[in-house]
Amino acid sequence: MARPFAAKLRVFAPLGPRLETSLLALRPFWLMACVLIVGAVISVWLWDNAKDRWARLHESRVAAVSAAAEERAAAIEQLLSNPILRVAALQSLARTLSSSIEAGDPKRAAEGRHDLDTALSMIRSGVIQVAATDLSGRLLWSNLPIDGGPVDLSDREHIRAILKNGAENFVSTPVLGRVSGEKTVQFSAAVRDEAGRLRGASVVSVKADMLQYFSAGIQIGANDVTALVRSDGAVLMSAVGANSSNTAFPEYMPVPFGKLHDGKYVTVVNSVRDGRLRAYAIRRLAGYDYDLAIVAGIDMQRAQGTTALLIREEKRQLVALIALTNLSMILAAVMLLLIRASLVAEIIRRAKLATEARLSEIVAVAPGLLLCARLEGHLLRVTKVDGGLGRMLGNLTAPSPADVMLNAALAELPTADLAMCFQKLRSALEVNVDVPIRMQHESGADDPRKHWLRLYLRPRPASAAVSSPESAGVNDLDLVGFVTDVTAEREAMMVMQESSRLMTLGEMAANLAHELSQPLTMIAMAASNGAMLLEASSVKLPKVLEKFDKILSRTQRAAGVLDHMRVFAHAAPGSRGVTSISDALTSATEMIYLRLQQVKVVINSKLEPNLPMVLGDTIPVEQVMINLINNAIDAYLAAPNALRIVEIDARRSGNNVILEIADHAGGVPEAVIGRIFEPFVTTKSAGAGVGVGLSLCRGLIEKMGGQITVANRNDGAVFTISLPAWIPELAASS
Repeated sequence: MARPFAAKLRVFAPLGPRLETSLLALRPFWLMACVLIVGAVISVWLWDNAKDRWARLHESRVAAVSAAAEERAAAIEQLLSNPILRVAALQSLARTLSSSIEAGDPKRAAEGRHDLDTALSMIRSGVIQVAATDLSGRLLWSNLPIDGGPVDLSDREHIRAILKNGAENFVSTPVLGRVSGEKTVQFSAAVRDEAGRLRGASVVSVKADMLQYFSAGIQIGANDVTALVRSDGAVLMSAVGANSSNTAFPEYMPVPFGKLHDGKYVTVVNSVRDGRLRAYAIRRLAGYDYDLAIVAGIDMQRAQGTTALLIREEKRQLVALIALTNLSMILAAVMLLLIRASLVAEIIRRAKLATEARLSEIVAVAPGLLLCARLEGHLLRVTKVDGGLGRMLGNLTAPSPADVMLNAALAELPTADLAMCFQKLRSALEVNVDVPIRMQHESGADDPRKHWLRLYLRPRPASAAVSSPESAGVNDLDLVGFVTDVTAEREAMMVMQESSRLMTLGEMAANLAHELSQPLTMIAMAASNGAMLLEASSVKLPKVLEKFDKILSRTQRAAGVLDHMRVFAHAAPGSRGVTSISDALTSATEMIYLRLQQVKVVINSKLEPNLPMVLGDTIPVEQVMINLINNAIDAYLAAPNALRIVEIDARRSGNNVILEIADHAGGVPEAVIGRIFEPFVTTKSAGAGVGVGLSLCRGLIEKMGGQITVANRNDGAVFTISLPAWIPELAASS
């Protein structure tokens, strides 16, 4: 069974016919819809998995912060245990001293005060004052001096709790001491006699910042808090970060003492004071006379900062991954569609080539460009060609499609000739006409070389015409024909014409030199005779004699130029004689001396000393020099602001003599410099030159065994001529 046509013409042979069939069956809309749906599903799945991971990461961070808060509370409890025990010991000594004073025993009182002073000297721990009151609340004694008479403390919270409310122990919130003058926390206890009757209260005043003092060795964050709290929630001491402050917490902080299993409890709540989320660890101070608790809070925002950065970075990476995944899928779909489009285009192209294969074989051997056209009014519309004009004209391309290009070429013809061509076509007569056309290089630069196309057209037979009556106008006409490139033929003809013209000019110059030589000889003889007669006479006229000498000198110079012109016109170029670059340069500048004076161009020559002679005839070397200097003069005329100096340098290089002729007129355009030595390539304006001078120069130099090149340097063009040097030693050996 024959294979499917698509399989025979497949582009991607390794894919196989089944995959090609699948590609052809793809529908762009459904393919893109499937890609978008799959991309959305993958994106949702990736995001959900990431959210679960972020939640677990958050929970682990909360657990870690809570554990850290619990460790900090335990550390602070351990730090405060000894100071509170010392406060209890001071309370005992204070009660003993108060009992001795109450009993009127001076000896025991003195011993008790001594014991208290000794303990205070050994126990600092932030203790400011140790004192006692009587039942009325008046201060009985204090380790600090009392100024101004008795001090009544009956209004103090801690005194009322002991004397009025019957509490055995009580710790007050920070107050300003009336004796110490500092803000202190009052640790109070009941003072009883031997019968157990209440006799007053003992007070130990501790600095309110004692908590900060004892927790200084613990690394605490800027928004972390610690506090010493009473069982009723009153905050006794507090610290935020490195600063001790009673305003770190509200005045009362509810401590869930009922939830303190094993004396500790951990929770995560927002602070009432500043609204910051913290993990709080609460530990009861067990084994003491005072029912107190330690609270340690760690700022969750700071602790979770690293986690937040990690989650934010993971979110960014996840978004990039989702975007990259979707983009990759879309690109893959686009690639499949491009492959499918390429496959379809290849199938169509192969089918078209198969149908036109026979016609292409016939057209391939045609001498030019076959075309079908339509004459619409005064426009020539090309409807079919066998290929591009670039294939016919080498590395040049038309600046526009074939019909626009041919119409531009026809527009170069005189209006009368163009009208006659169209009239012949409408009269069913064939037209054979050469038309000029301007072309461009493939790089886009203008090509100064004029190309010629030979256009042959004739009306199409009526039976073969394809046109609808609706679209056909009165002046419309179907045409067939072909186009050939006749540029080389036209150039050869122009070279022949130019050569003929130059030969004619040479003959005319030789005849003119011959005709003028005799009158110049007569003028020279007359001037010489007049000078001799004047010298022989007795009349001395020195100024007249000077004029005769000038006439004789100028006449001899003119005769020399005419003799050189006659030799120049009849010399056979390209001979292998020996000539001097210096002599040739002198003769060339004498030939164009008047033109150099008129345009004010200066010749600046620099010849190497002992420069050897070159193999070649003087006349061709002079002709090349004259042509190059004249080209420089023409370039200066087009650049009036340029520095008008022609620099001529000559030096020896090995077995060659290098001659450089440079100007400062702007240089050769880059689009032309590679073809400047080709015939009819010129940078001059229309009518100023035909473009054969440099081509002739190259021919003359190459016939003498040399080379000529051009390059742009600094602000002008440099023509470099290399000629073989005449070396006597080599000539003798050969």
